[in-house]
Amino acid sequence: MAPRWQRERDQLNHNWLQNVVLMAANHALGVTAGAVIAGDARQTLAEDIRHWRERGGEISVLLDRLEAEMSPAVYFKIPPMSLCPDDTKRWLVPLTHELWRRRNRLGGAIARARACHSGVESVFQDLTSLLDGMPQGMDAASLKRIDPVLQQFTSQCRALSGAISALPREVTL
Repeated sequence: MAPRWQRERDQLNHNWLQNVVLMAANHALGVTAGAVIAGDARQTLAEDIRHWRERGGEISVLLDRLEAEMSPAVYFKIPPMSLCPDDTKRWLVPLTHELWRRRNRLGGAIARARACHSGVESVFQDLTSLLDGMPQGMDAASLKRIDPVLQQFTSQCRALSGAISALPREVTL
């Protein structure tokens, strides 16, 4: 069974960010490009991306937990590694963790994911402000006014999804 961190990452990145937020943004972009019939794209977009307020913070928490939950140092908490003498664990656990960090270039990977998360947060504020000022049931031409911000939001979400996907997928040595 996959570690809890991995399951939560998959749920946030694939099930929510890619399949809800990005799908809504891409649908709205399709409307502005004239490739998709509008319906109430503004309402759908507003409802789907507003979940960012509730769920966006989960990504930050997930990034905070990465090292503690995905490092091979976790193996020292369960047999047989937990049976190592304490004096051995004092140097071997941090060494194992640091080798794993370096091998996975984790410092840079986490920093990239955090920067992407910050980028989405920033554009999200701009996009929701624009959506709040728009009438319900607007047409594609009206929605086109927010197209540059919507494109930026979509680009930032894709970058974040890619950065999350680049993080370690399993606990390995």
